[in-house]
Amino acid sequence: MNLVISALGLILAVVCDVRALLIKDEDKEPNQGWLSVSVFMGISGAFLILINQEMSSPVVLVNLWTIMHATILIVEILAMNLAFKGRKAETHVHAKPPARHPPPAA
Repeated sequence: MNLVISALGLILAVVCDVRALLIKDEDKEPNQGWLSVSVFMGISGAFLILINQEMSSPVVLVNLWTIMHATILIVEILAMNLAFKGRKAETHVHAKPPARHPPPAA
């Protein structure tokens, strides 16, 4: 289960990176901070699987490491959503509209 979660996290990190590179519209540009967090979490999940997998231990479906991998995946998904959340269009405050003058008196 840990390997599946880590592989999913790594795939999401790659998709997130490719999506950020393909965006051309400046209004939909991703938030670089959250994008970095998402990619970091994907890579750290893959690194964690290399550190904690021990082939001599019995196979179990869920253990403490599974919960840690799932937490990393959830944080990555949240960061990915926040990175690509649409930025609100800035409303520019223009000068006051010209005052209406009363019609000339006849």
